[in-house]
Amino acid sequence: MPEKVRNIVFFQVDNIGDILMATPALRALHRRFPEARMIGLVNQFGKELLEHNPDVDQLIVVDHRRMINSVKAEAPWEFVRHNSDQIRLLKQYRCDVGVSLVSCGSPAGAAQLLFSMAGVPYRVGLQGCYAHLLNQHTEDTGKHRAEISLDVVRLLGADDEGREINLPLSEEDSEFARQYWQEHRVPEGAPVVALNPGGNLYRLSRRWMPEGFVEIGDRLRDRYGATILLIGGPDETALTEEIAARMQYPPLDVAGRTTLRQLAALLADVRMLVTNDTGSLHIADAVGTQTVAIFGPTDPKRIAPRSGRCTVVRLGLPCSPCYRGNMERWPTCPYGTPHPCMSSLSPEVVLSSIDSAFNRSGYIHHSLYV
Repeated sequence: MPEKVRNIVFFQVDNIGDILMATPALRALHRRFPEARMIGLVNQFGKELLEHNPDVDQLIVVDHRRMINSVKAEAPWEFVRHNSDQIRLLKQYRCDVGVSLVSCGSPAGAAQLLFSMAGVPYRVGLQGCYAHLLNQHTEDTGKHRAEISLDVVRLLGADDEGREINLPLSEEDSEFARQYWQEHRVPEGAPVVALNPGGNLYRLSRRWMPEGFVEIGDRLRDRYGATILLIGGPDETALTEEIAARMQYPPLDVAGRTTLRQLAALLADVRMLVTNDTGSLHIADAVGTQTVAIFGPTDPKRIAPRSGRCTVVRLGLPCSPCYRGNMERWPTCPYGTPHPCMSSLSPEVVLSSIDSAFNRSGYIHHSLYV
């Protein structure tokens, strides 16, 4: 490793949850090299989520899909041809250390090629298709995703600086939330529960049934007098509109109407988020909000928040986790369609976990459901 580390570049172009689960590693890396400039090569998700992170000095949005696709071509010269602009840009920063925080496979290969061709002298990351270009690497051994990122920076002598993921909010973010609650006449301190019925379109098996969210929303209104806030991405507006139309009490619905940071500010104010295994789970945890997370084919031991604020609901079938969530590769489950790990999960089981989370927060319900 260079004797003097002035500039560090990290590469993180994964999904929302993975980016936030990398923030403990960024914190540890910053503490290890407090004088170094931290430069992030990120996607649009990363730009929003890391914009005000105190452990990051500069963010550069890269065309990560082009990089990953050119790695899949399995020819290094194809990577150079398609990414020469990114290589030239990174060379200008004269980085001393390159840190790949992405998962294995093509994303890791993209980071390894980019660092090598830009002349970054010391490179660390996960095992990937070009791991021989790294000075040191570690492997995905099945640990929690945050711990795997920490393993990468431990190669540079960084220490664990705590498990908490973080998403600092700006005054502009908080003001958006204040205005939203005022405009919709939600009193300060009133119980608001957010529901996220959506999730990645290519991993539809992670989604619990819409009718379950309908029932939960109505029961929470009856039991706790809660205002229900439906959230989701731009591709999930039809889903939240369907759920809102079927609910007895009209909810608030911000699906597709906020930025990630605005969503984070709203979630910072709610009493709880009930969600599928998707990015908003980690956003809520990062701003200190209790969560009830519904898991099916994925493994909560690897990706659920570790803060102690998350209650995981799952059936624990013998076949789970299977990660048969990619609908392009596995359109059906061999044990039935829809996937029984989600479709067999009853609203009563989820409501029981919600009740337990409410009781831990000291909230007393004002009526009873049967």
